Amino acid sequence: MGRRAIQLLVCSAMLGASLWAEVNGAPAFTTNAPGDGICTDCHGGTINSGTGQLTVSMVDASTWTPGQQVRLRVTLADPQARRWGFNITARLTSNPNSGVGTLAVADTATTKLNNGGGGIQFVTHTSAGTRLGTTGSSTWEFLWTPPDNASAGEVTFYAAGNAANGNNQPDTGDKIYTTTLAVSPAGTTPDTPAPPPPPTINRIAPRFVFGENWSARLYLYNTSDTAAKALVFFTGNDGTPMSGVPGGAAPAVDLAAHGSAVIEAPAGGAVTEGYASLALPDGVSGYVVLTKSPPDQPAMETVLNFSAPGVRSSTLAWDDTTLTTQLSLSNPGSENTTVRLTLADPGGQAVAGSSIALPAKTKLEVNLKDIPEFTAAAGNRGTVLLTVDSGSFSVAGFRVGTTSFSAIPSTDK
Repeated sequence: MGRRAIQLLVCSAMLGASLWAEVNGAPAFTTNAPGDGICTDCHGGTINSGTGQLTVSMVDASTWTPGQQVRLRVTLADPQARRWGFNITARLTSNPNSGVGTLAVADTATTKLNNGGGGIQFVTHTSAGTRLGTTGSSTWEFLWTPPDNASAGEVTFYAAGNAANGNNQPDTGDKIYTTTLAVSPAGTTPDTPAPPPPPTINRIAPRFVFGENWSARLYLYNTSDTAAKALVFFTGNDGTPMSGVPGGAAPAVDLAAHGSAVIEAPAGGAVTEGYASLALPDGVSGYVVLTKSPPDQPAMETVLNFSAPGVRSSTLAWDDTTLTTQLSLSNPGSENTTVRLTLADPGGQAVAGSSIALPAKTKLEVNLKDIPEFTAAAGNRGTVLLTVDSGSFSVAGFRVGTTSFSAIPSTDK
């Protein structure tokens, strides 16, 4: 019996079920790859006839290197949809009936792995990953480890998506989309050497501000016995390279063995603000010092530690009984994201929730009590949990007053 016939039998069984099985993930072999079935076998309609679109892209890569794991992103968009699902597989372009490499989930809450047998794998959504009630689009990410030999040649990812109306019925209100992504192995020839890999960003300074009454110093120090080179990339709040930084927006800093260096941005002139992304060799670390010098007042200074990239969840303790809690949120990644905030009282009970859109590469600041849903923060204290479903972010918290300015540590995951 062929795969498509098997898929039709699966659909027939589902039609009699009280709960749609696709809510918990699409069946294997429903990606529209050659020999596979497709979501319309169950949901009806015509593929790619809606006004939306399904795309698959590699994150921070354009080719594959033997044995080196890469991250891929699936994005499904449709203006009418209210629930979302997908299924994806990796096959040899030269033989679409053969799986290639190893798939793995990047987020167990929203995606899961299906083994179809014969070395063919699939990644699909979980129930939580359908994001019921979400409008506009939905995004999932997964991991793929290529084969150990580039002789496998080009690989094609076959994907299908269901932009559903959320009525739990397999009707034509569910729009089915398909797409493919072909990826070639990286290679070199004597005349065209491969470009060097991009630097690996392994630290983020969530805030860097100077001008008017502000000054900033970024310290780096080398604990190793050999000289090292650190790369720093300063990005403004709007996502463009930060202007006015001494040494430029992307300095390379040479550090002697056990040596140190500082990038100092002085006060005066227009305020310039953003964050810094750093590629630091082993043994190199550092921090940022932010100084505010209001007229006729003593200078206020705080130390801001670097954070790791790829943060998906962060918790801070806040106290607005006498001061104001300020959040500095940056998105150093290439994907737009939305940060969800949950405010809790000292007893751990959630008292309010909100969300903040954070476009790729940008940074913004907000006082906790000024978020419309968080008026309860004024005069109180507790914790705030920040999370994202896709992408990542970096957060710095501050306690701010007329004569006070200090950083709040966060617990990141």
